[in-house]
Amino acid sequence: MLQSDPPDIWVPLRQEPMINGDASLLRQPVSAWLRMIGRLRPGASTDGMAPRVTAALRQWLQNDSGYPANWMPDVIRTLPKQTLVVVPAGAGVGMMKEEYGRSLQY
Repeated sequence: MLQSDPPDIWVPLRQEPMINGDASLLRQPVSAWLRMIGRLRPGASTDGMAPRVTAALRQWLQNDSGYPANWMPDVIRTLPKQTLVVVPAGAGVGMMKEEYGRSLQY
């Protein structure tokens, strides 16, 4: 795996398999390595979003996650515990700022 801090180059996620081949993150059966941050439309608020994105997460976990079949009974059993919290992050996300901050300053 290529690593540099700061990165020597940023590669669009879709192109990552060209670099890592069969070891590509995108070819892993479980994609829990991916962290996401989004932006709301102007004037939108986070009110009511948590239940909607939680429902989408639960549906993805059950139907599209690619987890091995022998994991699915546990995945389904724990679905009610899987929730997402949506919070404003205009000032950044602490963990992500700490992990990636230095490389983004260049």
